[in-house]
Amino acid sequence: SDGSPVASVTGKVRVDDYQGSFIPTIDRPANLWKSWVILGDMLVGTIGANVTVYGRAAGGTSTQQWVNNETNILSNAVHTAQTNQPTFVVWVQGESAYLQTIPEDQSYANMKSIFGQIKAVSPKTKIFIAIDGDSTGSYNSGIVNAQQKLISEFYVFKGGDMQLLRMDPENRDMPGGWHLNDQGIHALGKQFYDSVIKYQPWLD
Repeated sequence: SDGSPVASVTGKVRVDDYQGSFIPTIDRPANLWKSWVILGDMLVGTIGANVTVYGRAAGGTSTQQWVNNETNILSNAVHTAQTNQPTFVVWVQGESAYLQTIPEDQSYANMKSIFGQIKAVSPKTKIFIAIDGDSTGSYNSGIVNAQQKLISEFYVFKGGDMQLLRMDPENRDMPGGWHLNDQGIHALGKQFYDSVIKYQPWLD
């Protein structure tokens, strides 16, 4: 994962992932889920509740790999949703779909299937996704069109915009790179925070 490890500044954000369950500290920071720890700390400061980040994603996977349930990635996520009934899901995926040239209609169907399975076992869970495609910041790709279609249908909420962040070279880990540096990681967490606060999924 890019950027520096992150600790919970409030001490009230817990990470639950494949490596166990822990509160990220300076001595044991989070090397993954960094934007979500930052998002969690912001929510703690606003709503006063403890936050748990259930990390069930896998870097470099496409929506097709999720639908195919490779390495049980989708079944693990669905099981976690069913067991814990999360208030909301954050989803950032698009680079692999772009690189694998998955067509727009297939990307749309894949995401509809993935999110539908989560909604089926956890009906109150809201899903917030990022606009995420190629490394240039362009919005002209099948995966981005599919993401925007789901948002326009109110099937999911727009949480963040990786393409917008990529347009500012100050947010990138290297010139022309796909990934974010520390500034970009914080900015992504703030984007999702603003959206979550706007829609307040805990009210339903």
